[in-house]
Amino acid sequence: MIRGAKLKRMGQTAGVWDYEVYVPLVGVEGEVDDYQLLKIEMKRQRGGGSRLSDAQKEWQKVYE
Repeated sequence: MIRGAKLKRMGQTAGVWDYEVYVPLVGVEGEVDDYQLLKIEMKRQRGGGSRLSDAQKEWQKVYE
């Protein structure tokens, strides 16, 4: 697992979701017309850390 300073050196920005998946939207003729962005944020079920941080809330506003 990569943490803290190493993530920052790799370009990770605080508040950005953990995973980003582009799902192809297939048109009537079977060709990809566009992509839908799926953002995934991983949270613990127990033990704290299950709420969005202020930085995450700001990024959420940007993309909404």
